[in-house]
Amino acid sequence: MEHSYCAFRNACLAAMQKTEAVASLGQRGLMLPAWVTAALRANDRLKLYLTLLQAAAAHAAHPAQEPADLSPEMSAAGIADRSVLQIPRSARLIDGELLEPAAG
Repeated sequence: MEHSYCAFRNACLAAMQKTEAVASLGQRGLMLPAWVTAALRANDRLKLYLTLLQAAAAHAAHPAQEPADLSPEMSAAGIADRSVLQIPRSARLIDGELLEPAAG
């Protein structure tokens, strides 16, 4: 999951540099579509991470059940790193607390 974060961070930094360049030219309105697209992508990533947390809690409560396939959510979020699928699989309930070793 660290790899996905690094790729996202690098893309954000590059987008910020472009945004600053366009803003310095006084054309901030040109950036609105890019900002909306970035916000929608961020929303998809947030939904994926919350869904991963829910799947982890469900799997920890019922470890015999296979975790849900989150491939569609991963695709929508633009995350190709399949290692995030280990998050629900590694979740455990210990003394009523959700432990998630794969989340780092």
